Amino acid sequence: MNSGRGMRSVLMVCGLACALVVGVVFGVMAGSDAGAIADLKADVSASKSDLQKQEQDSKRQDKRHEEAIATAEVATAEAEDNATAAEDTLVQARSGLAKRTAALNKRKTGVASAEKAVLKREKAVSVTEDKIDASMIEPGTYLVPDELGAGRYRTVDDVSYCYMSQDRGDNIVDNLAEEAGRPVFTVSAAPGTTFTIHPECGTVQKID
Repeated sequence: MNSGRGMRSVLMVCGLACALVVGVVFGVMAGSDAGAIADLKADVSASKSDLQKQEQDSKRQDKRHEEAIATAEVATAEAEDNATAAEDTLVQARSGLAKRTAALNKRKTGVASAEKAVLKREKAVSVTEDKIDASMIEPGTYLVPDELGAGRYRTVDDVSYCYMSQDRGDNIVDNLAEEAGRPVFTVSAAPGTTFTIHPECGTVQKID
């Protein structure tokens, strides 16, 4: 009987020891799991923080990129507008140059025509002057028709008195005496006669 009690005591002691060992083991395991979980949570929290920071950095970069793109688009639009304005200015300048060139060419043509007209007029004036010079007769006695042709003559200037005569030797064929004005005298076709223009008449001109 005593041996039976001793066995039970031993078994009870062994049971208590085993329970203690098992409790210690599970406690150690539970403590290890809690530490791992805490470490995992810390890693997750750090990862979240890094991710949030990366997201914020990404947003800031995206914003800068968007601003840069917007600035570039504005600059591109302004450049296109400036290029269009420059093209318009160039077209207008070319058009103005073409008009000025055409006007200058037209003016050159007009000047050339005017020069030709002036030369033609100068020639005509020169011919007229030559004819006028040839028709001018100074005072004196001229043989008809060798030195003075038949026709009508008139004083170039107004005179207060003028005397002209056509004579055959000592005989007067015709004469003209005027007190004032620009008298006209007709020289007849009478060969062998002379025509005298007195000094007070001044220069006379053949009018027809």
